Amino acid sequence: MKNIPQNIRSIRELQGLKQDYIAASIGVCSKTYRLLEAGKSVLTYDRLHRIAEVLGVSVPYIESFDPKKDSPAAVLKRQSEMLLRLQAELSALKQGDNELRV
Repeated sequence: MKNIPQNIRSIRELQGLKQDYIAASIGVCSKTYRLLEAGKSVLTYDRLHRIAEVLGVSVPYIESFDPKKDSPAAVLKRQSEMLLRLQAELSALKQGDNELRV
């Protein structure tokens, strides 16, 4: 995989997330996650997919991430859009509509 570990680290840092948070979210110990991010451990597609979910991005986004083009403002916009979607889903659940929209 081309620069995937570095891309993951850059995206995580742009979002202000800690390695321990990502590790706990994907169900691995902190040391394992640090090794994944350093490129010193095998990064399976399953783990890559789970990391992408936690970061709120797609696997193709991680693969093609360019720190020069993917500014903090763009990351903030995606996070805001995700938050608005989640708020709408929560509101629908509170109103008795028990189906989440994907």
